[in-house]
Amino acid sequence: SHVQGHTVALFRQPEQRILSGYSDSFHSWPLRIYGRWPSSLLEYAEVTSGCAVKMLTRTGASAQKGQNDTVCGQPEKASERETELAIRRLQDGFRYVGILEEWALSICLWHSMFGGSCGAFEFQSANSANMTADI
Repeated sequence: SHVQGHTVALFRQPEQRILSGYSDSFHSWPLRIYGRWPSSLLEYAEVTSGCAVKMLTRTGASAQKGQNDTVCGQPEKASERETELAIRRLQDGFRYVGILEEWALSICLWHSMFGGSCGAFEFQSANSANMTADI
């Protein structure tokens, strides 16, 4: 494909993504399928687990904070085959992959790979819940 080797991504630890999505109005919850909100964090986690693999291997769209029509909310678990494909796509198709929970290291790696120098602004929180906190 024309984008192979030109893609960059920043991923979250799966558990953190689940906790964040649950706290963010049940992001990725398939409301259209269930017709209700999740009954617990455990139910939410069971349905939305494997999100990164699903995003790398399935086709879908997202609207309304990710409810409905998002691959992360597809109740079918990510298969072993999908997991293997996701790993191959990361290895072959991505030029850079960072980890959100390792923000400072990810930013430093980015600059090491692609140039430029780190700016203090890159280490400040852009989280709308706490705009003044430093990372």
